[in-house]
Amino acid sequence: MTKTIILLAVLFLTILSCQKKECTCEFDSKVVIKNDSLINLYINDSVFINPVTKIHRNKHYWNRFNEPILNDQENESYRFSIVVLLADYFKVFRVEKKNNNYQLYAKEYAVATTTVRREDSLVRNISKEISKEEWKSIKNTIEENCFWTMEVSEKKQYLDGAGWKLEGFKNGNNCTESDYHIVYRTSPDSSSFKSICEKFIALDTLDVKNFLYPEEDF
Repeated sequence: MTKTIILLAVLFLTILSCQKKECTCEFDSKVVIKNDSLINLYINDSVFINPVTKIHRNKHYWNRFNEPILNDQENESYRFSIVVLLADYFKVFRVEKKNNNYQLYAKEYAVATTTVRREDSLVRNISKEISKEEWKSIKNTIEENCFWTMEVSEKKQYLDGAGWKLEGFKNGNNCTESDYHIVYRTSPDSSSFKSICEKFIALDTLDVKNFLYPEEDF
């Protein structure tokens, strides 16, 4: 009898652990207001217009890498990018849903930095279809980890860290009813944010993990 109870308890705990974690959509309204203000500056404010080219710096930045402005997209899209200035390294992953097709775009660049002046050089470029299951895996991780209510930025900064940037465009079907959200961190610790980013890394054959944090054992 005791063994049966123990087995049932183990089975119950196993089922609970396998259930999909859900974001409760509980958030601090002050954080959302702050986020909206920062995002508006990032995509709209005239302060960010380049005085020479007259192009908004956000658009100019993504033009460098032949990437679209995500908040202007028609299709649901998510983008994760990494820049490591001391290594002159930039990589961007973008996934997009168009009708019933799911596409991955991944690019790797050697880039100009504060210490190295040169033209950005495309090292690697991938465009491939991904499965519905791979798309859902990214989507579920984004929703489960409350991406849409994450703070845009945090106070912790490093002088020589890796910059991680995550963006999403979804036509308002989320906790905050926003079409667009962006989160950026410098050399993030293990976190919900990092869990989402690693879903993108897993889609590519390049072992970016060993490049970003070689001291860790995967």
